[in-house]
Amino acid sequence: RAAGQGEDAESLTRIARLVDDDDDRNRLRDAIHTADRATLSAYAQPEALQRLPAPTLALLARALVFRQAREEALTVYRFAQSKYRDDFILTIGLARTLLEFSPTDESMNGDWIFDSRWAPPEDVSPSDVVAARFFSAAVSLGPVCVPARHELGFLFGALGEGERAVELFRESVERERGVARRWGLLGVAHHR
Repeated sequence: RAAGQGEDAESLTRIARLVDDDDDRNRLRDAIHTADRATLSAYAQPEALQRLPAPTLALLARALVFRQAREEALTVYRFAQSKYRDDFILTIGLARTLLEFSPTDESMNGDWIFDSRWAPPEDVSPSDVVAARFFSAAVSLGPVCVPARHELGFLFGALGEGERAVELFRESVERERGVARRWGLLGVAHHR
């Protein structure tokens, strides 16, 4: 949806217009659909952000990430997460964007690539440390979210907190025993 492309996006946009005829949100929907970066950027300004509800803020931030406007996406996510602290989608979106989530990697297909995130502690950026805090919050808000646990597990591994990483991967295995990859990641965490 945030990419604004394809038949599904068009169908969802038509449905959204039927149930929500708000002019402001319709202009934003149009900007997402047409990839109008200037309009998206205008919505990322503080005065415009004040008018938007949590789901619309999440959609705007994702659209900005898709358009490679990482700093503007972070501005939106930071504002939104501070206003809606208990919103799982906004919290995990902020954490992922802090990790410089790339919309072109395979994670967009639901098969996330985590292995490249293992890094020696000296390579951990301040942004990674902040992201770990938001992933921790996301795990608290969405306790059954296995992907959030994986991201946090990799960050803990990179931060030299192997025991915490093992705990998160173990919980993931318990939730999805039939997924071989979960077992493999648990083994890697134990090894480190």
